[in-house]
Amino acid sequence: MKFFKILAASVLTLSLAACGGGGGGASGTGSTTATSGSIGNNNGNGSTGGNTGNVLFVGDYGNHAFAAFTTLTPAAGSSISANVLGTNGLTMWNGLALDAEHDRLYSSAGLQIAVFEHASALNGIITPTRLITPKMDYSSLWDMVLDKVHDRLYVKYNVGLGGAIAVFDNISTLSGTVAPTRRIDRMLGYDYMVDFRRNTLYVLGWSHDQLYTYPNADQINGFLPIVTPVKLAALTNKDVRGLSLDEQHDRLYMGVPGVGIAMLDQASTGASQVNFVSLPNQATHSGVAYDAAHDRLYAGLDNQVYIFNSASSLAPGNSSSATQISAPAGSMITTFAF
Repeated sequence: MKFFKILAASVLTLSLAACGGGGGGASGTGSTTATSGSIGNNNGNGSTGGNTGNVLFVGDYGNHAFAAFTTLTPAAGSSISANVLGTNGLTMWNGLALDAEHDRLYSSAGLQIAVFEHASALNGIITPTRLITPKMDYSSLWDMVLDKVHDRLYVKYNVGLGGAIAVFDNISTLSGTVAPTRRIDRMLGYDYMVDFRRNTLYVLGWSHDQLYTYPNADQINGFLPIVTPVKLAALTNKDVRGLSLDEQHDRLYMGVPGVGIAMLDQASTGASQVNFVSLPNQATHSGVAYDAAHDRLYAGLDNQVYIFNSASSLAPGNSSSATQISAPAGSMITTFAF
């Protein structure tokens, strides 16, 4: 993303404007609750008071960089400043996970997991507090899902022509070359998400219109069993990139370049009816992230980011009350951590 250039102590200003459409609703908790410990729970930091440090990290696949913001809720029509974080030679910020309670950021950095303590104070050219090198065969590291309650990190990695997930227990204490606690092999797709409330692993199939569901996510080790996927007919011939989950409302969000956001309600029940929120874009890459602590959805579509409050009440149709952040053409905003 051009506005996330790797520069020391650079500051940029983003213009935000309201985006029209339908939707709205009451707040709730989902993929992250105080008891479930999944991604997105920042315990309220930065939303209403006091914290002036970094609380929202946005990854740019296009430029292999990321930026940090000191607010979770930029006002429509206003502008905010964000520190562009120089990566000190590390590249490919394809996965981000933030443990806000302990002020610790994890990032997939090529062939290593970079760990940054005091994440809220990161600025300028940054250096990881430590690096973790997985002891296994792989060619790159990608999406991360953090289980805060059990101090466990799920990391997708590429091996050969396929994908798999490495699981690291006690992630907050690891350093150096470390073998994963478990490996989940034979993923039949690229995108995955963990439902901590129901202890379930979701994998979206290669064709993007099949959803595989696996119970006992905290115990899976080795090859995934053969299961019958749910056919998501509305996603046939569509390119789906990025998954996120609202556990409380049992809703799975998916980014769909060129379309907008896909929503699958009652995901754990085998439901197959997919609804869409249309967003103006001609994107080739996308990413979604649901913040359960504030019932907020972030969606990246190339050089556009849409922020939806009251996401659990988001209805099919055009975008509603979305704050839109624009970046120069060529950006690929695909990851968020908060």
